[in-house]
Formats: sequence, structure tokens, C-alpha cells
Amino acid sequence: MPSLAPLERHRLGHRQYRLLRPTGAPSGDLLRALHGSKQSGSVFQRFSAGSFDRFAALGWTICYPDAVAQHWNDDRVHLNERTRTLGTDDVGFLKALIAHLQPQRVAAVGFSNGAMMVFSLLYRRPGLINAAALLSATHPAADNWRCDAKDFLPTPLFCQHGMQDSIVPFGGGNAGMPGQDRGELLGFDASCEKLASLNRARLIHGGTPRRYEGQAPLEAWALPGEGHVIPSLHPVTSPLLGPASGTVDIAVHFEQFLFSLDDAAARTH
Repeated sequence: MPSLAPLERHRLGHRQYRLLRPTGAPSGDLLRALHGSKQSGSVFQRFSAGSFDRFAALGWTICYPDAVAQHWNDDRVHLNERTRTLGTDDVGFLKALIAHLQPQRVAAVGFSNGAMMVFSLLYRRPGLINAAALLSATHPAADNWRCDAKDFLPTPLFCQHGMQDSIVPFGGGNAGMPGQDRGELLGFDASCEKLASLNRARLIHGGTPRRYEGQAPLEAWALPGEGHVIPSLHPVTSPLLGPASGTVDIAVHFEQFLFSLDDAAARTH
């Protein structure tokens, strides 16, 4: 694994977050990276092999916040974790963190439980983030989700899932580590179709990646040879999480997706 950039440790109230500052001229952009279950911000950096740190060279600030008790209190009905018992207001914390850092634009990347937290932000605070990457997570089934879509704001979305993921099954069904029940989730294809519908977008390109265009675009990467991991050239793996090919750097593809949004915006002005 390549050496990781050192992170600054900060606090906002009683909550901790870590920052990687831009290595060049600041762009005013913020990438907020939300870790998975039983992780922290610094663990997310290691688990992703530092692949999202590449944004610092582009002028972005990267923020790695910590959840309470190593879990985000997302809006799945089935989340039997201490953070749910405590009633943690992660939506409020993440909104306050953005207000504190005062970026001009915010993109979020979430892995697993972190991606579920991104879903919560999209539903509960529409417009708070300008684009998002949802990694190794699919939309919960209706009876496993506490939000309604009446205020959902179309938002550019980048979705990625490993086809050999046994924690969040690619084809849908009950999710969770062995001994857990996180409730039913949609399969990856059905999840992307639902999100594309919320984005008022239609399929324009099949294959890998699938692309949907409309009020807000969606790009979908279904990857063979990948389990419940963050695809990178130096992947962190375990027998529990399944395989990783080591041939796909998903952070590069997310960067290209974000730049495509800038190109599209420039063409309309």
C-alpha cells in the first residue's frame, strides 16, 4: 500500500473529524468521506488505500469525520447499533460540519453504512451535497426505510457495487455481517433504477458503466471480481469482505464523473 497523507485532527463540539488540506491552490471544494460500520475516518483512509486523497492535488479539502460508536445513525429501520439507541443526530452533525468548513461545493463519498448515511442526507437535507458516490450500498426496501421522497432533490450520483458482495448482496435481499440483520435492500440494478427515477433521469448507455441522463445524471458501476470493498489498485481485503481485483481505482472514476459535471455545466453557459 502507498504511504498515506497525514491527517489533521479536529473537533466540532464533542465530535471528531480529520482533514487533508489541498496541496495546491484551494478550489473551495470539499469531499466528505463517510466510513463504513466498525470503522472511523482514519480507518476509511487506510481502507480505501488513500485513493480519495488524490482530490487534494486538485485543490479539494478532504474531510474524514468519525461516527458515534463506529456507526452512522442512518435511516434504515433495521439498525441495531448503539448509535441508534443513543439517538445520534448525524444529519445535524454533518450539516453543522459543512457550515463550519464553509465550502463552495460539497461532494460526498460513502462506503456501506457511510453510503446509507449519504442516502439519509439526500432525503432529509436535499441540496446539502452537490454530488455523491454510493459505494457497496443499495437503496433499502420500502419497509426498511424511514424517509419519504416528497422533498428529494435530483442530485448527481455515482453508484458502485461488487458483484461478489456477500454483505450487501448484489441481487438484493437481507444485508449484514454474519449474525446481523440490517433488513432488506434492493438489488443494485433496482436501486439504480429507483435513484434514476428520483433524479428524473433515463438510461442512455448500457454496459459498464451504465449512464442515466436527465435533471441530474447517474452513473452505475457493477464490478465483477469485487466483494464488499473499495476498489483500488492497492485494495484492503479480508475473507469476510470477499475478493478485490486490484485492477479498478474507483476514486479515479468518481473524479472523472465530477469533472463531467463541470464540463456539462460549462457547455450550458
